[in-house]
Amino acid sequence: MDLTEKKNKRKAMSTSLVIHALLLLLFLFFGLTTIHPKPEEGMMINFGNTDMGLGDTESDPAQSEIVEEAVEEEVQPAESVATPSDPVVEEEVVTQDMLDAIALEKEQKRKQKVEAEERAEEERIAAEKAKEQADKRAASAALFAKAKDGEGKGEGDTQPGGNQGSADGTPGAPHGLGGSGDGMSFNLGGRNIVSAPKIVDTSQKEGKVVVDIIVDKYGKVVKATPGARGSTTTDRHLEKLATEAAYNTKFNAKADASIQQKGSMTFVFILE
Repeated sequence: MDLTEKKNKRKAMSTSLVIHALLLLLFLFFGLTTIHPKPEEGMMINFGNTDMGLGDTESDPAQSEIVEEAVEEEVQPAESVATPSDPVVEEEVVTQDMLDAIALEKEQKRKQKVEAEERAEEERIAAEKAKEQADKRAASAALFAKAKDGEGKGEGDTQPGGNQGSADGTPGAPHGLGGSGDGMSFNLGGRNIVSAPKIVDTSQKEGKVVVDIIVDKYGKVVKATPGARGSTTTDRHLEKLATEAAYNTKFNAKADASIQQKGSMTFVFILE
């Protein structure tokens, strides 16, 4: 079986080689030829300018010589346009001296700014002090003005009417107002009266009412208790007037004051 198969393979290979060889020969002799196209056919025509002529050859017409006149062109000198040259930029060399000068200038500016701030602060403090003194004088003038019928200056709570205390005294010291008015004084450390109440009394009663007060840091009286030590009367009507006047009194605000500062106010009621 194997031997027959080998013979068949050999026959097939031989037959294939013979067929390929024959095809190659046919391609060489018959199949691989190039077909060139035939040249184009036509009739030559003699060009001329008349129907009649003589001679066998036609010479080239004489060419006329063209004389070119040289035209001298006027050569104009080109105007030289001055192009602005770029400015020479000199680079500034930063030296140690310049750095020191800059630092010194900054330090001077800083000192000037600090001095200006200090001057502004001093002026503000001076203005506050001046305002505080003006408030004191205004409160003193409003609360301890002379009575219309009083004469001179005196000390005490007795008749006849007069200005109880000194016009040049301290607003925080006890004072009274006699005659046709009512007297009022206060004792509150470091504080001044900004707005003082007006007391209207038609009861024809007299006496001194001392009111214990508590003032917040904004200058508002948050508590008033009449009948404190030093009072000479317990009349309810006079105590009510004194208490209402205490609540209606406005002191200056003080940021560094305690939340509740204790003090007292004294109201002296004198018959007209």
